Amino acid sequence: MTMRLDDPVSPVKAGFTIVAIGLLVALITLSSLMLVRPVLLGFGLGALVLLIPPLVMRDPKAYWLFLLVLSIPFDISKRTTTWIVQPWDLYRDFGMPASGTLSLDFYLTDIVLFILLISWLVRLCLRRDTFYFPSVAYIYLLYLAWTLIISLLQSHSIYLSIFEWSRQFLYFVAFIYLVNNVVTRSQFRAIVLALFTGLGIASATVIAYFSLEVGTESFAFSGLYREHAETSKSSQGTLYVSGKDGADETKRSAGFFTHPAHAAYYLEYILTIVLAYLVMPGRPRDRFVLGALLMIGLAALYMTFARSAVVGLFCGFVVVIGISRWSAMISREVFTRCALVFAVCVAIGAPLLIHYLANRPDPITKRLELIEIALDTIWKRPVVGAGLNNSSIVTEGAESIVTTSQGRERVVTVIHNHYLIVLIEVGIVGFLLYFAFFWQIVGIALRHMRVTAPELKPLLVGIVGAMVSIAVNNLGEPFGGHVVQAMLWLYAGLAIATCRQKDSTLRSPPFAPTRRRKTESVVKGSTNSGSRARSSA
Repeated sequence: MTMRLDDPVSPVKAGFTIVAIGLLVALITLSSLMLVRPVLLGFGLGALVLLIPPLVMRDPKAYWLFLLVLSIPFDISKRTTTWIVQPWDLYRDFGMPASGTLSLDFYLTDIVLFILLISWLVRLCLRRDTFYFPSVAYIYLLYLAWTLIISLLQSHSIYLSIFEWSRQFLYFVAFIYLVNNVVTRSQFRAIVLALFTGLGIASATVIAYFSLEVGTESFAFSGLYREHAETSKSSQGTLYVSGKDGADETKRSAGFFTHPAHAAYYLEYILTIVLAYLVMPGRPRDRFVLGALLMIGLAALYMTFARSAVVGLFCGFVVVIGISRWSAMISREVFTRCALVFAVCVAIGAPLLIHYLANRPDPITKRLELIEIALDTIWKRPVVGAGLNNSSIVTEGAESIVTTSQGRERVVTVIHNHYLIVLIEVGIVGFLLYFAFFWQIVGIALRHMRVTAPELKPLLVGIVGAMVSIAVNNLGEPFGGHVVQAMLWLYAGLAIATCRQKDSTLRSPPFAPTRRRKTESVVKGSTNSGSRARSSA
């Protein structure tokens, strides 16, 4: 098998380009010192430095995909709709939505995605790439149309609905890009490497924050925002149903994430893929690294004290081991050993797991009470719902004022069940369309798993295991936040991109197909003419 790659950039051209970028960086630095804050200026200079490596790489798209995936857990954003409505005004009038979306924010991930989209659109216009739209995506288009219509008709806050609808549309665009552009070995490997790197960084920060006793009220990137002071003032006394750690003195670590549940979701997404690569036959050195990464990730997940995530990950691990054998990724002997080791680990850790799940019973009781309230809310609008991102507005008792030792505080409760939230917001029709899309993604992955390329099979197995794990976790969490949503759409796009690969081959992206066909026809024509001439001679 041969793989076609774009011609590498000449050293002279690359050198002149690097020098030009250096001069541009110096000019921007001198002109921006008095206009931009040092922190933002540092991020800007770092972004310019990141533009240099692709100039000398054979597959620059793999580099950008690495940055795209690695940027997901870094929850740094910029609000762009404050000129329309202040997010804290929406919070004061309508409470905290389950998604956490109070404005249309742009994240680091969106910046990298925008760069990739521009390059891809140029190649499409030049007919150097072909466009593929999976049939399963039409289901989500119907969902977007439905949610837009009912949000315009039913929402108490149109702003909240439009902001969340726009964010979901951006995720869908990222899904389409991944389906069309992740096609080569280097690109898949770059994504897997970014996932493992992100897992290592996230686990290290969660463990470090836990050791340093940095509470969940701290946020590593909060100082980057101009509205940080206003955020702290506005959100003072705001409680989610999970409760703050001060109530029962349970230590929970969030790392550099905004909440321990977000850290748990992110770890949960990647640990299933680590397990899939670990059980697959490989070199001892790789097994040692994967085993160490798995242990560190499990320790970090324990320190988040997110019990729904622990239960979900347990189910995900069971699925990974089961479908690894079903897809013929591992032999029967390896499957038996893996099942035995897993059973022994569960038996040894059962006492600790039971104590872990039984601790802090108050949040569990509160979740059950909120489920009853959510069911009553659903029956009021069972078909059309209350509008996207409006679940907290129509839920009875979502806000209350309590008196504590620190004074009067505003308590905000969010329903910790993603399925009930979707039913409240978009009704039964939207619920069926939304989950039918992701169910079809899992179905497509299972149908293609047996014939997937061997080096991609653990990735596909891990993705299916992660989706099962997240589905179980969502029974006890609202599934809000950019990190958890972006990872879901990343996995959906990777699942379809992986299934598009045929058997044991990985294709390269088409490069000027029309021009190449013309060249081939000319060569064939000249060859046939030469053959006829020799025959006549």
